[in-house]
Amino acid sequence: MRDIAESLAGRVAVVPLYPMTWREAEGAAKGAFLKNWVAGDIGFEEFASPLPPALYPRIWRGGYPGILDLPDHLVGGYWQSYLQTYVERDVRAVANIGSLQTFGRFIRLLGALSAQEINYAHLGRDLGVDRKTARSWLETVESTFLWFSLPAFSRNPVKRMAGRPKGYFADTGFICQLQKISAPDAIGGHPLLGALFETWVVLEIIKVVQAWPVAPEIHHFRSYGGAEVDLILEINGTLFPIEIKAKSNPTRNDGKAIDTLRECFPKERIGPGLILCAVLSPIRLDERLFAVPWWML
Repeated sequence: MRDIAESLAGRVAVVPLYPMTWREAEGAAKGAFLKNWVAGDIGFEEFASPLPPALYPRIWRGGYPGILDLPDHLVGGYWQSYLQTYVERDVRAVANIGSLQTFGRFIRLLGALSAQEINYAHLGRDLGVDRKTARSWLETVESTFLWFSLPAFSRNPVKRMAGRPKGYFADTGFICQLQKISAPDAIGGHPLLGALFETWVVLEIIKVVQAWPVAPEIHHFRSYGGAEVDLILEINGTLFPIEIKAKSNPTRNDGKAIDTLRECFPKERIGPGLILCAVLSPIRLDERLFAVPWWML
């Protein structure tokens, strides 16, 4: 972009291309659930499924188009080559990185930190670099589309709110390779299961809403008391809170953070909450809270 002489303002459309959604990858019909939900239409009857799709293979493979049809035994080699060319070519083109070897370790570390708020001082200390360098490197990874962050929700400075952005790696397939997860079946018992599931669901939602005529603002919420809402979609002046849980038996307690959000912002219009999880079919947990299968996205 910096080498283009003309700005092209008014003469070019900039379209972000994320990895493919699971529906795109499998040629399935587009899901309309999220759009119906923010429009106030929560009809679940059409979404009943006696046999839900398998989740772990989708998390493990990710959504890069070039990898979707590769045999499993070639996937690891693909990602090793991707990481090497990314570090040695792409990053060199946009930033002056002193040690490419340390930067490669930085990428691997980020894979384990997806779905977390990032503390630059801790990140730098783990790598033996200062806070400023860690922050600069993360900005480089974000500018080259391997990482993105969601801002904390707030209307104005409120002492109960924490303001750190929450970060996500841009593809769960890449995370699995960086963390040496050799097969889809290994995800179920892995310590990163929750982070992988949250990252995958957040990515699916972002891919879906970017195709809407007006995409919602997307935030996360965390109070100083520790209550966290993974996602908040804000559209037409209404907040739609989403919790993401890698479990198949959600309860009303899983929506407590959404209750905290309502208490912290009593003047806001807040729509019904969702818990996106591995439940087999939609469940109404109370008047304003629903548990919904991930495959409805």
